[in-house]
Amino acid sequence: MCSSDLEARTAFSTGGSTSMHNSTLMEGRLPQAGASVAEAVLDQGSSTMLEWDVGDTVSIEVGVTTIDVQIVGVVNEFQRSLWVHHSDVADDLGMEGRFNVAYLKAQTTALGASPSEVPGVQVVDQQELRSSFQSAWEQQSEIMSVFIGVGLMIAAIILLNTLVINLTEHDAEYATLRILGASAPRMAAILTVEHAIIGTLAAVSGSVFSILAAQGMMVSFSTWSFYFTLDLEYFTVVRYGVILLIASLLMTPFGIARLRRMDLVERSKSFGQ
Repeated sequence: MCSSDLEARTAFSTGGSTSMHNSTLMEGRLPQAGASVAEAVLDQGSSTMLEWDVGDTVSIEVGVTTIDVQIVGVVNEFQRSLWVHHSDVADDLGMEGRFNVAYLKAQTTALGASPSEVPGVQVVDQQELRSSFQSAWEQQSEIMSVFIGVGLMIAAIILLNTLVINLTEHDAEYATLRILGASAPRMAAILTVEHAIIGTLAAVSGSVFSILAAQGMMVSFSTWSFYFTLDLEYFTVVRYGVILLIASLLMTPFGIARLRRMDLVERSKSFGQ
């Protein structure tokens, strides 16, 4: 049995200060109070692991009480949680007119610890909470940057090796073309096309395998307590693909310089053999 938090709120918001908590809506809409079946939003991790989608009506257990709720939205929340309107579940849970916990928003720690004269009060330092999440995301970004850097280095080494082999294996053909009258610009065009094809294949295949590897890593790291998603930035993928393509095209001047220093007659003999 997987456990998660039931959050009963008096208001929902995706921005501004109209509620105590702002949600990042990933899919669907925010719940509305007073529906025949209580409406709820679910965090993205629970939605994926429990296979609950927008429009599903599910039964949840709170202690010994079973409540039916309809999923109307998916939100990007760190904790495994289900969010409903307080008024929709107050009667069923015996909490009408009262709250179990009161949260006080504070930008600093000036409020200190929970006031002893107010039972059940929890002071939340918003700035400290934001700082801790920001630090965690920065560490994750650094780890991902290391993976990307290592992957790019490996891709560059393999691409360079492939291009050098392509040049050396076609020495005889290139020398024969030069003897038959192919000009330097013509040879440059041939090499450019070949390198562009190799670079494009490297960029496309490298991007696809990198995305699949990253998704697999996110899946292996995800648990019920910690769920990770891969927010793909197409600009980053295209940027690294263009880098690989440009790197392959830069081998064309190297190939032309190599042809100019080559003994064309000796190289062309091996082509005839």
